[in-house]
Amino acid sequence: MNSRSITDADRDRGRKLARLRRNFAVVIPWFADQYAEGADWRAMAWWIHDHLPYSELQFFPKLAAFNIGWHERPKRRIDSFIPPRGCLTRPGMKNHGGIHSQAYSFFPGHSGKQGKEID
Repeated sequence: MNSRSITDADRDRGRKLARLRRNFAVVIPWFADQYAEGADWRAMAWWIHDHLPYSELQFFPKLAAFNIGWHERPKRRIDSFIPPRGCLTRPGMKNHGGIHSQAYSFFPGHSGKQGKEID
């Protein structure tokens, strides 16, 4: 294998990785209003955790904005720069499994069914 084919393979691998990973910055106006009125950012985090096949979430104080990432092998990890700062959940943590619906019971269209207790 010559250096050109190695370089081509690296470039092709990079393109493939770029297709497999996607990250987006998101602000949901309705939730930004709720957050401004005192709602906990963890409500949105748990809703996403319970409903979407995300890989990573990072929450930020301004407008409760968050980055959401997808990957073919999802990490399923939530971190925040909003207090309580740090990791909310990741695989292996006690709170990672189950349903967390009590955290987002005020969301529109929510059935009001209670899930297991969250931490």
